[in-house]
Amino acid sequence: MLSEGFLYSPIHWNNGRVYDAFNPEARDLYWQYLKKGLFDIGVDAYWMDATEPEFRCTDDRYITELSMKSGGRTFLGSFARYLNAYSLMTTRGVYEHHREATDKKRVMILTRSSYAGQQRYAAATWSGDTFASWDNLKVQIASGINFSMSGIPYWTHDIGGFNTDFHFPRGLSDPAYKELFVRWFQFGAFCPIFRAHGTSIPREMWNFGSRGDWAYDALVDADRLRYRLMPYIYSVAWRVTHDDYSILRGLPMSFPDDRRTHSLSAQYMFGPSLMVCPVTRPMQYPPEYKGIDITPNHFYSADDDEHGVELQVYRGTDFDSLLLVRRTDVGQISWLGCLPVGLDTSYSIRLQGRIMSESRGKYALYVITDGGVRFWIDNKLLIDESSNSVRKTLATSIDLNALTKYAFRLEYRQFKPNNALLRINWEKPEASPGDQKTIEVYLPQDARWFDFWSGTLTNGGQTVHADAPINRLPLFVPAGSIIPMGPDIQYANEQSNGPIELRIYPGKNADFTLYDDEGDGYNYEKAAYTLIPFHWDDPNRTLTIGSQQGTFPGAPASRKFNIVLVRENHGVGGGSTPQPDKAVPYKGKAISVRP
Repeated sequence: MLSEGFLYSPIHWNNGRVYDAFNPEARDLYWQYLKKGLFDIGVDAYWMDATEPEFRCTDDRYITELSMKSGGRTFLGSFARYLNAYSLMTTRGVYEHHREATDKKRVMILTRSSYAGQQRYAAATWSGDTFASWDNLKVQIASGINFSMSGIPYWTHDIGGFNTDFHFPRGLSDPAYKELFVRWFQFGAFCPIFRAHGTSIPREMWNFGSRGDWAYDALVDADRLRYRLMPYIYSVAWRVTHDDYSILRGLPMSFPDDRRTHSLSAQYMFGPSLMVCPVTRPMQYPPEYKGIDITPNHFYSADDDEHGVELQVYRGTDFDSLLLVRRTDVGQISWLGCLPVGLDTSYSIRLQGRIMSESRGKYALYVITDGGVRFWIDNKLLIDESSNSVRKTLATSIDLNALTKYAFRLEYRQFKPNNALLRINWEKPEASPGDQKTIEVYLPQDARWFDFWSGTLTNGGQTVHADAPINRLPLFVPAGSIIPMGPDIQYANEQSNGPIELRIYPGKNADFTLYDDEGDGYNYEKAAYTLIPFHWDDPNRTLTIGSQQGTFPGAPASRKFNIVLVRENHGVGGGSTPQPDKAVPYKGKAISVRP
């Protein structure tokens, strides 16, 4: 790579280098080594991390931008013009070369960035190294909705948060973390890609207890439901490929005329028929540390009403010589071996501007740091800590009025080479905890909604209090839906002769098309797949199972469908319905039944 001139000049972590994915010859060479080191020995999926791409620093956005711009030019032209498309180009190279190497194994790429059109290259994007907190769980839900609505259908996240140290340093011995993980896992079970990942804490279900323990049982329940829904999920995935559909769908996509759906950031449709309402607050075990990041919309300049605060960086530990002044939109500094040019052993930092409060009351304020700190708000010195040590959390509190901008100054003295940590968190005044057994859910208008767990039917256009015990998250299904549920399986491609349970949610006509294929390879591009259409005629209470279209090697010669007409306490929950309304053998010919 170096001899061919295919490497950018900034140094990556551990003296690594980033290659020019815009250069087709560089993509060829990249695949040559990827094939030999991974593909040829049986690796069947690629985790292509840091596809922003990541250069020497990713902790400070300003330094990161300077580092990226110092790379010069891509094969196509300047960094400033083309670099955002890096992820598109590097995933393209792996996809195209993999397709040339085999048509027996589908490409699967997990990547940390995306760009318009990247869905063509079998790339699923995850949201990066998140922190474990209830606030971050809320952010992930909103992020996934917006990401999918931008046209990239396969999105995922680190269930449980990648880093747990800030809020849950006791890890799995802390029941508060177990509760957060369970709720995050339940949300993850209704995302296009379902995966738990992170540092410090193992994520396998058996680390959370054993049968009979609340956390373990809740995780197993969510996992089993995900796999019972595989016929539904795989059929929706076919619509993504064939019809340009999406799996995780913001509510305005399904209910554009209901303006109340436009601002809902914690409810969404999973495919056409499941409205998912994740639980985003603790109900049993509040975290010991409740501080959250102060978001950029709370920071203002000292001189005007523009967002952002002033950052001053000095040489020396006593603000000896000013090196740079710039605006930043976040109240944190994190330098891990990526200091601004011109700094060396010792330095000092000043952040100053205004913080706008939300509600009136007492705010707890936390400064997380590894150096000496002084912190003023409204000209009051609240923290004065001169010691330089390992990371520590300094706490204080102050009474603030609602929607008021308060001047603040934060000074930091650091003696530790090549490292800096400075982060402001706050805990807002306690609101009324509300009902700890339910969450508020908005049911969009122009639909009637079945509670997935009870079968209760409720009119739309209203907010309800949905039951949310620890072993489930609220799910609702609009009347006029058909959901196929498979047998209890352990992994996606497990072969089972068990019946498919067709749950029909009456009240309107309904349609669904069940898709199936070999489960791998690219024969589906040559029409090697089956489609079975279902139509529910609500006025006549009749289900028509249409003729099977197509076939593929290994396609079942016959199937059994258990028809379940959902009603209160019948056809509900994640388990199989003990007594279906009709058991229908199916051999590919059209048939109509009245359950």
